[in-house]
Amino acid sequence: MTDDIERIRVASLQYFIRPVQTFEQFHDQVSALVETAADYDCHIMVFPEYFTVQLLTLGNVKRPIREQIIDLAGQVPRFVEMMAALAKSNNIYVVAGTIPVLDAKSGKIYNDSYIFAPSGEYGVQGKIHMTRFETEDWKISPSTRLRIFDTSFGKIAIAICYDVEFPEIARVAARAGVHVMVVPSCTDDRQGMLRVRYCAQARAIENQMYVITSHTVGSIPAVPAVSLNYGQAAILTPSDFQFSRDGVLAATALVILLWAVVQTSAGGAVAWALGLFVLAALGGFFLVSFHIRKKRLPSPVVVIHALVAVAAFLLLLAVTSIGMLVVQVPLHDFQQGSGTSARQIP
Repeated sequence: MTDDIERIRVASLQYFIRPVQTFEQFHDQVSALVETAADYDCHIMVFPEYFTVQLLTLGNVKRPIREQIIDLAGQVPRFVEMMAALAKSNNIYVVAGTIPVLDAKSGKIYNDSYIFAPSGEYGVQGKIHMTRFETEDWKISPSTRLRIFDTSFGKIAIAICYDVEFPEIARVAARAGVHVMVVPSCTDDRQGMLRVRYCAQARAIENQMYVITSHTVGSIPAVPAVSLNYGQAAILTPSDFQFSRDGVLAATALVILLWAVVQTSAGGAVAWALGLFVLAALGGFFLVSFHIRKKRLPSPVVVIHALVAVAAFLLLLAVTSIGMLVVQVPLHDFQQGSGTSARQIP
């Protein structure tokens, strides 16, 4: 039994997926994020569902998607070794998003989330409810068990994306003493993201628990189902006196990247100002292009607009890069766990 912990620091990723040239490049991206979370003294960090699809770009993306998914499942041993080493070397719990896993006996593929302890030990939670593209295109099979994970700061459970839309899972977890539910997610549009968000908030309110969501953003156009990603990492709370007024302890800026055009919708003045700034900058860029085509010398005002356009583009690259939400979460009277064990709930 550890000493009582009144607060934990949580890092939830809004992960920018993009093509990689080597597994080492993927390793460098992931390790930099884990090390950053450790630098901020985080107890736990969360990666989103299917962030591992970056590894599909190491092979031939023109093949049938089922073949690609089977190849991705072949990366599991290397992925597990990498994440276990990072969790251990940085002394942090890591919910490592999800990755397709092939069952050698049945030949079925599951969408599994690995949770790694600071000791390097790990547990696995499979996705229970499949979306249509997973069932029909990727041929992913549903798992059938909910697991409760004991950590040094209490019990947690993992509901993978669509799973959070079913109240029974969170209710069973709450009855087992869970106060923190983690939701790795991958959605391609605003509607999908909001379904996950609203249901996650409902689960927080219904069960008096924290819900941590982590999402993918970015684009891999050559890979079906993840050619476009739309998401917002958030830490959600019950709507009660001692919690956040709107039930949102923290949330990242809401960003979608599509063919190098960025639409920001964070619901605030900054987001709208950034949008107007980008439109003005793009206008300056097109004015310069027009003068060049007409072989005219652009005026100083047009040149300034062009410079602003370049600055806006660089700013947008920064905005759409990997984002990490780091927040302290008060545990109140959460009960302590004793290690890294997992229990299955029928």
